[in-house]
Amino acid sequence: MSQLIKDVGKRIRELRTGKVLTQEVLADRTGLTPKFISEVECGKTNPSLRTLEKIAGVLKVGIPDLLSLTPKPKKQTSRKDELVEEVVRLVRGKSPQKVKLLLKALKAALK
Repeated sequence: MSQLIKDVGKRIRELRTGKVLTQEVLADRTGLTPKFISEVECGKTNPSLRTLEKIAGVLKVGIPDLLSLTPKPKKQTSRKDELVEEVVRLVRGKSPQKVKLLLKALKAALK
């Protein structure tokens, strides 16, 4: 495959991992297979515009963002921001009951 297809796949992987999504979750949300997502990210297949549209929709970016191959400067994050992101990752996927319980404990701890 061409270098462009490989670069687009790499960009999709960067955006997906930045959103803390697995290939399986991205596949499920786009109606594609995890194997196909892997092939796109590895530059082994040429995704159609419709496929790029689906991926962009799940990643909440525009198609131009998928094609933007110039590295974006990394946003400076503070240690506090990193810790907040870690809490979000820990809570993601938990049941609503567990999230309510965690929220209640967090509020009590912050009083």
